[in-house]
Amino acid sequence: MADICLTVKEVAELKGCTERFVRKQISNSTICAEMAENNKSGSVVVYRIPLTALDKKLQTKYKRQQLAAMQQTINTQEEALSLRFTPVPDYENLTESERRELFFWKGILDEWQKFRTNAEENGNSLAEADATYVALTNNKWAANPPAYAKSLSNSQLHRKRKDLKEKGELSLISKRGKHGNHARKMTPEMVDIFECYYLDDHELSAKQCAFLTHRELLRRYGAENVPEMPKVDMFERVAQNIPLTVRKYFRKRHTEFVGDCAPHITRMYDMQPNDIWVADNHKFDVIVSKDGKQTRVYLTAFMDVKTRKFMGWCVTENPCADATLLALKNGIAKYGAPKMIYCDNGREFLFHDFGGNGFRKSAKLKEGEFKPPTILEDMGIEFKTALPKNARAKGIERAFRGVKDDFSKLHDTYTGGHVLEKPDSLAKALKQGNIPAILDFIKFADAYIEGWYNQQPHRGEGMNGRTPNEAFAEELYEQRIVPPNLLDLMFMRYGKGTMNVSKTLSIKVYGQRLNYFDEGLWRDCCGKEVYVRYDPAKLESIRVFDTDGRFICEAALDTVLGYDANSEEIQTAQRAKRHAIKTVANYKRIEEAEVQKASDAMLDYFIEGQANAQAHKPKPKMVELVRPIASASRKAVSDDYEPLDLYASSQHLLDQQEKRMAV
Repeated sequence: MADICLTVKEVAELKGCTERFVRKQISNSTICAEMAENNKSGSVVVYRIPLTALDKKLQTKYKRQQLAAMQQTINTQEEALSLRFTPVPDYENLTESERRELFFWKGILDEWQKFRTNAEENGNSLAEADATYVALTNNKWAANPPAYAKSLSNSQLHRKRKDLKEKGELSLISKRGKHGNHARKMTPEMVDIFECYYLDDHELSAKQCAFLTHRELLRRYGAENVPEMPKVDMFERVAQNIPLTVRKYFRKRHTEFVGDCAPHITRMYDMQPNDIWVADNHKFDVIVSKDGKQTRVYLTAFMDVKTRKFMGWCVTENPCADATLLALKNGIAKYGAPKMIYCDNGREFLFHDFGGNGFRKSAKLKEGEFKPPTILEDMGIEFKTALPKNARAKGIERAFRGVKDDFSKLHDTYTGGHVLEKPDSLAKALKQGNIPAILDFIKFADAYIEGWYNQQPHRGEGMNGRTPNEAFAEELYEQRIVPPNLLDLMFMRYGKGTMNVSKTLSIKVYGQRLNYFDEGLWRDCCGKEVYVRYDPAKLESIRVFDTDGRFICEAALDTVLGYDANSEEIQTAQRAKRHAIKTVANYKRIEEAEVQKASDAMLDYFIEGQANAQAHKPKPKMVELVRPIASASRKAVSDDYEPLDLYASSQHLLDQQEKRMAV
């Protein structure tokens, strides 16, 4: 490189300046240069500037330019050399029509060469042989010409042979309509910008995205330098060429993408009845009446995964912890306790004393800190939750579709699942007041589940056309029974964490802080950590346990803080003030419901089926008695323990509220 010298013009281009500036630097001795001979006119001095006299950065730049030029020359030579060899076609990347056309012309050229060889052996000239072959071929094609050529000519044969020799077999395929000139204006940058706008959940049209692409290019390059835009039709073709899975993933809702495009996961049902219960909530698409007001209610249900049988359920105004516990309690009382419960991540399932926090973050326990067992842990029931935003993992969703089709649509006040399903007759039914009362609706729902759903043949995996009742009765092997005198106790709520005993114990129920006191507890356990259990329907007292799970005492509600208030008045006042009491009463009053149209016939059928459900009473091979695991619950049980009556307690509170309002 030491012998390389540059001219003033080359140095000026390298530095990005004028030749006059370079000459000025030479005259100032900033750049070392050798004077060469003058040009013809003698007016301009010619200099030879050594490369080593320039700055290191300029030397590196010059070397890079030379390497790039050499690489360009090599690429040009390789491209010219590659034309001498015929490329081997990739038949898998050709369409069926292109493969047929390729083999058609190869057959024609082979037949033509054989015809010429025979003509030469017979002493005929090649020109005469070519003319004869063309005439014979055209006569053969006259009645039924092939799709790739209407007729054959001498020049066409020679052109095809030349293309095959120089360009390879792919040259035999017609390029008509495939030249790609129409796409020359569509640059990769345009495609990227267009897809950025098009692949969005706002679902803009291809025309709008093409306009936005043009605006973005204007912003980047200005009005003078913006590239020419293709027509909108070309952008629409680009949009159609995007894979369907990609379009649905970006432009549609996640649930629609998963339902239409995501691979299906098949679940195995290799289990026994009562092994797994799945839980969820369903909002009835029916308007009901409560206290003269229109509302819609929910179904909180537990379903046996193996047999698809509804085990326990509860109709409630809003999904809540108490509705979940009541539905589970009803199911366990009838059919025994499951081994595992599977549900989603709703707050009505992930509360502290039922299943914990699931996927939600929870505060870490300090070293040595005691955490009371949950209700499920106390009964030996495993608890699992589905992955977030994965509703299809719960088979009960499909059962709820049957509830909608077979039950909700029977009512005059059926609303439909969305606005497109809303019946035109709904407005007339509401205007005429044909709205079912909430108590009648609850009775109707109970009859439907027991008298219809659990007795319908099922075509699911492992069901073999049996009804849920039949499958449960036939396959139940082990049944874990909870004694009736322990059922209410085992479903008592736990207080949140432990608390320190001072003058009183304080818990928060229905948004109200309640204080409890026991003289022996205060005297013997002051300053110690304890935890409590309580019945939301009977707050006159709570049960207190130590951190080892031993029962200590039963503390009574402190009446001093509430003056003359008692537990019933506290709950009633909170319900009237904040409408926050979510205790669900299990109404079972037998009344004749006023049923309209198709409901009349179906209700009678449901009730008949409900009575016949006893015919499928299960006969387990083994019966296990479920007792509370925690020693606290065992210590707390005595022979004279009276089971809780949720309905009677709730009704008593309502009666007390009515008396206060009357005064």
